[in-house]
Amino acid sequence: ESGLFIKKLINSGSESIPDLQIPRLRDDVELKWYQKLSVLHTLCIGNSANFSVPGSGKTWMAYSSFFKMKDEQDIVDKLLIIGPKVAYTAWVKEYEKMTGEMPEMLRIAGDRSRRQQIFSNATELVSTPEIFFINYAMLSRELSNIIELLQKYRFLVIADESHHFKNIRSDRAQSIVQITPHCTRKMILTGTMMPKELLDIYTQFDFLTTEQAILPNIDRFKMLYRNDDPGSNRTLSELLNPFFFRVSKSRLNLPPQTLNPPTVIEMYPIQRRIYDVVANVVKRLDQQYRKDLVALNQWRRRALVFLIEAATDPSLLPTENQFTHGISDVGRFGLDELLENYGEIGEENPPRKLVTAIELARQTLQNNEKVVIWCSFIKTIEKLERLFADLDIQTRIVFGRVPADEEEDADDNRPKRIDEWRNHDDINVLIANPATLAESVSLHQECHHAIYVDRTFNGGHYMQSLERIHRVGLVPDTVTKYDIIQAELSIDQIISERLEFKRENMNRFLESADLAVMRFQDEANAANFANPIGEDRELDSDFAATMEHVKKNVPNI
Repeated sequence: ESGLFIKKLINSGSESIPDLQIPRLRDDVELKWYQKLSVLHTLCIGNSANFSVPGSGKTWMAYSSFFKMKDEQDIVDKLLIIGPKVAYTAWVKEYEKMTGEMPEMLRIAGDRSRRQQIFSNATELVSTPEIFFINYAMLSRELSNIIELLQKYRFLVIADESHHFKNIRSDRAQSIVQITPHCTRKMILTGTMMPKELLDIYTQFDFLTTEQAILPNIDRFKMLYRNDDPGSNRTLSELLNPFFFRVSKSRLNLPPQTLNPPTVIEMYPIQRRIYDVVANVVKRLDQQYRKDLVALNQWRRRALVFLIEAATDPSLLPTENQFTHGISDVGRFGLDELLENYGEIGEENPPRKLVTAIELARQTLQNNEKVVIWCSFIKTIEKLERLFADLDIQTRIVFGRVPADEEEDADDNRPKRIDEWRNHDDINVLIANPATLAESVSLHQECHHAIYVDRTFNGGHYMQSLERIHRVGLVPDTVTKYDIIQAELSIDQIISERLEFKRENMNRFLESADLAVMRFQDEANAANFANPIGEDRELDSDFAATMEHVKKNVPNI
């Protein structure tokens, strides 16, 4: 009842929030009123979930809860953060922003001997670090050592981006189950609490509420809460309602996002011919695969990627990419020689989309401001980097093959490249793909302009990329603008329509005070491809919309 009462205060505004002083904060910073409300909820419930939208300051809310628990209530001694690798840098930086000091944080990483030395020191020394960080992949390898650490001290354990262990069959989920009894306090954080099925909720809330036995065992849970029963979702939401807190985007009171009208460009003549051929082959082969559902779905994923490549830069077609993991299908287009030599056709290179992206970026650069350019394909990122270099404009590029952190490569890694872009006045262009920077990266303090060279149907990646530059901490009059480049009469317009549809659904979901099942975000599909559509169940709708475009705008060849 107390937890629900605190949650309801969010509808009353800042005036209704009790005064809450947070230890350790710098004199010139203060939590937002809704962030204070989250801390009050955490302290009330004890083991809590924070499902506030990306950019709302969940890290600040979590740290503030820890400071209160340790410094004032003497409930815990230390903090263990479990999260994706990329989150480590954010936790370090946000602590410094809050307190003005560097955290006493130990990262559990490195080779086996180094990790063993870390645990030996942590369990044997009188003075040990206050905060520990371990990534989800490492947790299962160091499970016994983590449990020993949790048994020695009173820990608040925070599972950051907790959707990473929602699959109950995964090693991550099983590791979380093992450490659960040894945590003094527990918290889960995710801005994308979008379960595809009710079972996805189980692991996260079982971690929180095991001691209270709020949820039954897994077998009974499956019997009680079925996806095909509309009442199950409502009943489960009511049961778990006291234990989670959510700040919606509308509560943040941010300056509005400015999505400029799309910059629609005409394809070059040869590019248009290639696009039309590819579209016709896609239409023809779709009929041939109808008798084999698995092959049909695999082909449709590839087909969507081929059309996006053709609309962006046809020289991408005969190259491998992270979506199709192969180029065998391209031979069916009958354009082998043309595609292999397309990059050498002077009158159609550089690709018009890339030229347009540079023109849009230069408008921002002339004002001594920074810009982020989003591209789906690695070869496009690298080509843009070269084109900017030809103009004596320095850039930094980030994609999957760039080492994740200093543990992988101390001299060159993603955080280092992003910091160079952030901190150097002569490096003002960051080029990245949304999949790589979808979590735990904030760019809003340095950048207010994003350009999309292309987009896929993956709504999760697109919406996360929007939030990289639109977050709590923006100056009230900040203009955050987005430019989207589209090839005329192409799949780009269909992607735009489908992404807007998905975005509206997502906004309704995140504005809801309830838990709800939403079949939206995909982590892997049966073919083990990076997924250009996001959710498997959306493939039919995305492809059907694309075929309508082909029938309407592409002549038969």
